[in-house]
Amino acid sequence: MSADDYISRPHDLFTRQSLERREIARDIIGHYLPPGLVRQLKLETLTLVAGSFVDSELRASQSDVLYDVQFSDDRHGQIYILFEHKSHADSATAFQLLKYIVRIWERQQRQKESLTPIVPVVLYHGAASWTTARSIPEMVDAPDSLTPYIPDFTFELLDLTTYRDDQLSGESLTRATLLLLKYIFDEDLRSRLAEILRSAAEQRGGHELTEILRSFLTYVAAAARRIEPPELRLVARQSLGAEGEDVVSSILEQWVAKGREEGREEGRVNSLRGSIRDILEVRFPDDVAGFEPRINQIESADALQQLLRLCVAAASAAEVRQWLDSRS
Repeated sequence: MSADDYISRPHDLFTRQSLERREIARDIIGHYLPPGLVRQLKLETLTLVAGSFVDSELRASQSDVLYDVQFSDDRHGQIYILFEHKSHADSATAFQLLKYIVRIWERQQRQKESLTPIVPVVLYHGAASWTTARSIPEMVDAPDSLTPYIPDFTFELLDLTTYRDDQLSGESLTRATLLLLKYIFDEDLRSRLAEILRSAAEQRGGHELTEILRSFLTYVAAAARRIEPPELRLVARQSLGAEGEDVVSSILEQWVAKGREEGREEGRVNSLRGSIRDILEVRFPDDVAGFEPRINQIESADALQQLLRLCVAAASAAEVRQWLDSRS
C-alpha cells in the first residue's frame, strides 16, 4: 500500500486494515452485534472472504470487508458479515450496501449456490452522530400503499460518537482501534494518543508490533490535522520508545516528495468524486455512466463541491449535464 494511497484516503485504509484482522472483526461481532444473533454463530469459524464486491472503478475509494462464519445450529450453513466504514454520515449507505449484497448473491447464483444471509455492519466515526437514512424506504418518496414493493432491510450501525470510552469493549487492540477512530477528528486526541498507542502495542512484539505501529502512526500522521510531525514523534517516543519514533520518521520520509498538503487535496477530490457518484446513482441512475468520465476529469475540489451541491438540488439530470457542458 503506497504512501500516496494512505495520504489521500487514510480513514478507509486504516479501517480496512483493522477489520481484516480477524481478532478485531471477531471482537466487534461479539460485543456490538445483537446478542441473539451472536449466540447463533460459531465465531471460531470466522474467515475473511478475499476480494471486493464494489465496482472496479470504485474499489479505490471503498472499504468493504466480508467474512463468513458458520451457524452454531448444524442444520444451517454459513452467514456473511459485511463490514463497511464511514467517516461521514452518508444518506446513500443503505443503497450502497444493497448493491454489495446483490453482487454477492449474483456471484453465488452464477456458481449455482444457495443464497447466503448477509448482515451488513457500518462502522461510523464522523464528527457528529449518525442522523441520516438507514433503510431504502427512507430514501424513496412513495405512499404507504407502495411499501410492499420497495426493497427493505436494515444494517447494524456502530456509531462511535454515541459511546463513552468505558463502553468500548474488546481486547486491547480492538479498543485502541475504536478509540483512535473515535478521536481522530477531535482536539482530545492529543491527550489520549499516548494511551491509545500503548494499548495497541500491548502484548505484541516483533514484526506484528512493527506492523501495528506503522498502521496506527501512519493513520495519525495522515488524518489527524491537529498533530504535526514533531509532536507525533515526541508522543511516539514517550509512549513506545525509540521504535515508535523510528516508525514515525520512516513514514514521514516516504511523504517528502508528495507533500502532505497535496495529499490532503487529492484525498478531498477523490472523496468528493465518490460522493457525487453515490448521489447520481440514487437520483439519476441512467445517466451515471455518461457523467462519470467527465466528473473524473475535474481536478478542482472547489468545482467538485459546487457540482455536489447541484447534484443534490437539481430537478433533472439535464441540469447536471448543462453544468458539465459549461466546463467543456
